[in-house]
Amino acid sequence: MLEMATTCTICSKPDSQLCGKCRSAAYCSVECQQTDWAIHKLLCTQFSVSADRPGLNFKRAILFPEEGPNPVVFWMEFQDEFDCKTPQLQGIMGGERWARVQNERNFLRGHDSGVALQFYTYDSYADSASMINRSILLVKKGTPCHTWMGPVVVLREQLGDTELHEDITLTDFRNVIDFLNTYGLDPLMLLTRNPPLKHKVKGVKVNCVGDIKRFSKKYIAVEVPKDHPVFFQRSSPISALVGMTVKARKYPFNKMWEEMPFTGFAPWSDATAAFLHMEVDPNSGGTWGFAPMYWQNSNGNMLVVREDEKDITPAEVEVLCDFCQYKMQPLFEDSNESGGEILVKREVMAHMTPAGFRKYIDQDHVSDAINQLRERDAALHGTGLIPLELI
Repeated sequence: MLEMATTCTICSKPDSQLCGKCRSAAYCSVECQQTDWAIHKLLCTQFSVSADRPGLNFKRAILFPEEGPNPVVFWMEFQDEFDCKTPQLQGIMGGERWARVQNERNFLRGHDSGVALQFYTYDSYADSASMINRSILLVKKGTPCHTWMGPVVVLREQLGDTELHEDITLTDFRNVIDFLNTYGLDPLMLLTRNPPLKHKVKGVKVNCVGDIKRFSKKYIAVEVPKDHPVFFQRSSPISALVGMTVKARKYPFNKMWEEMPFTGFAPWSDATAAFLHMEVDPNSGGTWGFAPMYWQNSNGNMLVVREDEKDITPAEVEVLCDFCQYKMQPLFEDSNESGGEILVKREVMAHMTPAGFRKYIDQDHVSDAINQLRERDAALHGTGLIPLELI
């Protein structure tokens, strides 16, 4: 298989790293790879195990079957007709009722595709035999801007050369999906879209015990694409009440953690995520002050972003997580009659306000008592005390 250009599939950053399995798409960061994964995984295995090219006149193409459920990779044959190479579509499309739509720019991400992507589809929707393309509906997972009928074939062609087709790649596939999500919209709106998805926001990676030992930091700044799946997660309840609403998502499990020797806390341990997601609804019954089970087990690393897509710093995430763990968790514990002083829920809720959070930042966060708790936890995890960065 030929090596592909290493431009990031999501943000176009050069010198990115190829997918280790298919080697047909590249990513500059874990965050960009996660953003593309829901689409990439549909064809990654097919690319990595596809049959050998049947002949010199065949190029790799993508087919969206009429009845779904998923697109497939296949070899499209080309034959010399009228002094040019013509794709042999009859066996897939049937008859001669197809039309071609060409795309050269990804408007969602604000960059040129660098190639011409050709979409072959039915040009007559009056034919009762053609049906809405289910595989496109399932991939888009939303209301389409345009109704695609019958099978759809996508080919890749060099810009300005209608005779030179090339193998389609999984970077092209990302551009194909983004095009399907915008085709039928007002072109002027797409041209003036501000900002395109290629612009990222600053988020924070919260490391688990294993990666704190590797990087000597718990909170690390990262850049996150605006259509990363973290933005579709439920907001942290406490953060919403204190006026700095954040969303979080687990990173994939790192196999390196399994090889780390440990006693007590496993390398993938991180209670920070659970504290950040404690339930704050006074009417929630037995879940008051507890995190959902998803956030209580094998958390590993966590990605945190602001819900409003503004930048957030490691210092801001640190103080928010400390507020949840060292300020609010003991109060929840007391209110559930499992600790010392019994507090009614409304007294606990009174601390989860913008003013209460500001007071914690100005006074409690730098107090000796909180510093002692941090030192205790660092010693328990065997990570050493991480220097604080205050807002």
